[in-house]
Amino acid sequence: MVSGERGAWSAAFTHGVIGKTAPPADVTGFSAARNGAVVNFRWAQIPNLDLDGYEIRFGPRGNAAWANATPLTQATPAPTPATRRRSPA
Repeated sequence: MVSGERGAWSAAFTHGVIGKTAPPADVTGFSAARNGAVVNFRWAQIPNLDLDGYEIRFGPRGNAAWANATPLTQATPAPTPATRRRSPA
């Protein structure tokens, strides 16, 4: 309260944050196109708010697991209107 008086007690609430314990959404629209000696990857950005980036790995067909696949590249997400920042004037 503004007057400095104590307010009434309220019930305690708990909230479980699952952002870092839940797996991220799968990407959609993934494609790879060879352009000479380069391969271009494309996909739709996932909606996760705590997205830090993407990592593309390669493993033998039929026997690939994330842990033993070879990292090919990493990418940071494109800024969205909610994450874009204006540069100082």
